[in-house]
Amino acid sequence: IGVLQHTGGAPQMISEMTRIVPTGNRLSINCYGRGSAIYEAVDGGMRRFTTKMSQARKLRFADWLAKFDRNWRLAPQPIRLLEKRMRKIMVLRPTFVQMYDWYAPEIAEHYTPEQLRSMFDQNGLEVVAANYPITDDNYDDGPRKRMAGAFCFLLQKT
Repeated sequence: IGVLQHTGGAPQMISEMTRIVPTGNRLSINCYGRGSAIYEAVDGGMRRFTTKMSQARKLRFADWLAKFDRNWRLAPQPIRLLEKRMRKIMVLRPTFVQMYDWYAPEIAEHYTPEQLRSMFDQNGLEVVAANYPITDDNYDDGPRKRMAGAFCFLLQKT
């Protein structure tokens, strides 16, 4: 599984993966999708803050964020509305592992569907399965973008 967002060079990584995968075989990748402008600003700011932390502090911060997320679920309705708005501008997940994975890496590139399609086309890769149908002519990326979801693909080298 290729986690492209942390490589600092997804086009080169896709090219190299394609080079070593025999024609007709498959590969799987995961990459962050680009969110709204506000989301991208908040995410970038958080990452500038978290990547300067010591390892011990990163671990504590990830644990705190996960607990923070889990506590929303127990909050009264007015606070739950605030939670929905916060999720549109930052990543909040209920587990320590998810929060650490999101904010600890120094490199975290975010891609648009158009960028991904271009990289796949340039390397002779066909989307076999995906969590978002970016190859459909009528694909609307708005809902995924509002939730800042990541893309996952099973690709076949043609």
